[in-house]
Amino acid sequence: MFKLPVIALLAAAFVVATLPIAAQPKTGTQFYNEYRAAYAKAKGFNDMMPWMSKAQNDKLASIPPTQQKALWDINKQMDVKDVKVVKETATADGATLEVTGTGPDNTKFKGTVKLVKEGGAWKWDGEDVVM
Repeated sequence: MFKLPVIALLAAAFVVATLPIAAQPKTGTQFYNEYRAAYAKAKGFNDMMPWMSKAQNDKLASIPPTQQKALWDINKQMDVKDVKVVKETATADGATLEVTGTGPDNTKFKGTVKLVKEGGAWKWDGEDVVM
């Protein structure tokens, strides 16, 4: 009489245990690497909105569209490359990443990236870079 529920529970446990790694929660570093890949392909801020925190999206919404375009163009011109996360530190609301890489004029840089969790999902919440 109890065999069917037990078998169903065991089957469900097996399925959950064998879910692909991609279905498991990502680290902040994994998210940021995906964010950087999306940024490289993006044509404007609208492409990046799903990756950005609510606070960053609210800031963006306060900028007129023509100014957004100019800001996007400047950001892309000043984009960095060879970005590597060297340290990830958990915070109360997400993580702080320490990153290194190469700036647009081939100078080395160090930076800090702030990530937050919103609704269980990682979101980019800003970064500071020192060249």
